[in-house]
Amino acid sequence: SGSVPISTTLTAGLYEENNASFMYSGSWTRNPDHAPSHGGGDEYASTAGDSMSFDFQGRGLSVYVNTYPGAGTYDISLDGSYVMSYNTYSDTEMAQTEMYRLDSLDPTVAHTVTLTCTSPNCVFDYAVVR
Repeated sequence: SGSVPISTTLTAGLYEENNASFMYSGSWTRNPDHAPSHGGGDEYASTAGDSMSFDFQGRGLSVYVNTYPGAGTYDISLDGSYVMSYNTYSDTEMAQTEMYRLDSLDPTVAHTVTLTCTSPNCVFDYAVVR
């Protein structure tokens, strides 16, 4: 990606959206006062093409987002390869929704996850490494 990595590799634990290891690209805005979100805050991407990435190492991973009316779609990549798209639209707001889950990973291998907002209005809440 051409950027100098300043992140550290996340290991087992829960990581809120404002963790320094999450690398945001584009016009993300932190919403520090959103009670439904885990820890009371989240990150909001208003523009298609905004993305975020992080490195992790563990046996599993879960990525949590908020779904709501008018919400956009994420493309999810693992180690630079497209995995799936996830539409975060829902009729009512549903915070702390598990969007992406990995299990049975080799805990000695580090991975990079990239979430790209492909249509406007994506919210990232937190991630759990197992």
